[in-house]
Amino acid sequence: MTGHRVPEAEYLMSMPSRGGPPPQTPSRSRSRIRNLAALLLAGITLVLGYGVVESWRVRLERVVVRYQSLPPAARGLTILQISDLHSRANLRRNREVAEMLSGLSADLLVITGDFRQAGGSADVALQGASIVVDAVRGRMPVYAVSGNHDLQPMMGQLSQKGIVVLDNAAESIRPGVWLAGWNPYVRGHPSLDAVLGRVPNDSFVILLAHSPDVVLGSASARAGLILCGHTHGGQMRLPGCRPWLTLTRLGTKYFHGLYPWGAGFLHINPGIGTTMIPLRVYASPEITHLTLADAGQETAMGQ
Repeated sequence: MTGHRVPEAEYLMSMPSRGGPPPQTPSRSRSRIRNLAALLLAGITLVLGYGVVESWRVRLERVVVRYQSLPPAARGLTILQISDLHSRANLRRNREVAEMLSGLSADLLVITGDFRQAGGSADVALQGASIVVDAVRGRMPVYAVSGNHDLQPMMGQLSQKGIVVLDNAAESIRPGVWLAGWNPYVRGHPSLDAVLGRVPNDSFVILLAHSPDVVLGSASARAGLILCGHTHGGQMRLPGCRPWLTLTRLGTKYFHGLYPWGAGFLHINPGIGTTMIPLRVYASPEITHLTLADAGQETAMGQ
């Protein structure tokens, strides 16, 4: 009797491979995919949770701006800077900022644009600004410039709430020290040269602008200190890395903090609020306290 013979191809497929892993069953593959999906979902949830928490934690950053030769009139000047409030209806961040400002002292407070949320309510922006200004009212003057999300009628109303709006204007804040503001978001705006042309040549100039791109104009070299916002510090980035996006022509190298620029300095505040995604990752909202100091004078006093 002839025994049943297994066809060669069928026989080879039924033999276990030598030296390699056993073939995966469909159920094992599906289990691995489910595990990877669960890990990915957990990671996304963790990042989102961290981003929400960080976006509500406003920090205070103290910065000493040291010059090799600072005019005596500007020495010791202290400035509080906030930017990009992007007020939302609950006004929670505005109240937190106001609470922090109520315990701080300075010669002046500057707000470098974007009171309003992108596409948001001007009324909410005005309410949010009022909450912030009330925290320092009577203790220091408040100056501001417009951001790219701010509306001109709204800025006019802000001036009635105790904010000096320096859109394309300049004002003396101390003998020999001038504060100037730049707003390129209105039609027919004057050149920065024209704005700074109103300032005496021997004065120390502090320039307010929403976007740090203001430094790309040669006229900005006139300023000893340029204060900006707009970048949100990148809003979402990896620790120790540059952000992916700053929405500036300067690129991602300049996104947050103090940078030497020309004969002076550029300071970029990361802002308070958020746009598009209400999250911040390694880009905490910040109130900056800046002190202008003369390095040579400090050295002499230390000897």
